[in-house]
Amino acid sequence: MTQSANRDRIETWDVLKKELKDQFLPCNTSWLARESLRKLKHAGTVRDYVKEFSSLMLDVRDMSEEDKLFNFLSGLQTWAQTELRRQGVKDLPSAISAADRLVDFRVTNHSDPEKKKQDSGKEKGRFWTALFNMMGTELKFSTANHPQTDGQTERVNALVEDYLRHYVSASQRNWVDLLDVAQFSYNLHKSSATGMSPFELAYGQQPTTPHEISVQRTGGKCPAAYRRHVEFGAGDQVLLKLTPQIWKKISSKSVHRGLIPKYDGPFEVMSKVGSLAYRLKLPDRLKIHPTFHVSFLKKFHQDLLDAARQQTQRAPPVIRKEFEKTVLKIRS
Repeated sequence: MTQSANRDRIETWDVLKKELKDQFLPCNTSWLARESLRKLKHAGTVRDYVKEFSSLMLDVRDMSEEDKLFNFLSGLQTWAQTELRRQGVKDLPSAISAADRLVDFRVTNHSDPEKKKQDSGKEKGRFWTALFNMMGTELKFSTANHPQTDGQTERVNALVEDYLRHYVSASQRNWVDLLDVAQFSYNLHKSSATGMSPFELAYGQQPTTPHEISVQRTGGKCPAAYRRHVEFGAGDQVLLKLTPQIWKKISSKSVHRGLIPKYDGPFEVMSKVGSLAYRLKLPDRLKIHPTFHVSFLKKFHQDLLDAARQQTQRAPPVIRKEFEKTVLKIRS
């Protein structure tokens, strides 16, 4: 019987939850007000937020001044919170007073943007009509679905529709993914009135397009763009570039490649081979093929003051007279 009673008491989880909640989360007025303060956000005007926050603070008794100020600033919108933190408010009364002054300054100098986001009813429409009539301004109402009074919006919508019509898929489900590219394309387009694009008006120059980036990345794969259009005739004097392949065939291991001239010559051009190669008259010391690509050749300019100054001077090869090992016998 005792086991059955314990089992019934353990299996009744609702009773256990209620007991734990009553013990650790007391449902009193102060606790509810504290939770409401934490969840309160700046949804309407600043004055509405201050009024609601002050009414909730009447039921909170055991909250420090730092917590009150923190909760008040955390619920404000970003622009109001940044301005109050910049002013360096220290307690809740000074923060509320600064918020009221901030609202007065913002409304009188910059209007209240929060009120413009609300839907316009008949009464508000009559108010704005009467106000602008008194100011001598002609009102032309327009809607987003049919902007017949807004020529710029109509023109932009027509351009966007024309772009989407060409690139949208057959199911017409990917038009949202094309809007960012359409906006980028429109900002690149130069206006006939100003002669400049929106990017140029805002930043002073056109942005880098994806096509230009791809051309820069593939520029090294297009040798024709970097090719020198140079032609030589028979009998011309040219210099030969010593590439690593040529250097391995003609060099001595005792000579460092980094300390010799990069070009050797001059050599006489014998004939043209194909469209991009030339055959040279090489001395006997160069045991290499005499035909070279035009990129390895450079026109030789004779020094009129001292012709011998431009002649390539090479050190004589090293002749070893002593060897590390002694030859004992030569086998036939």
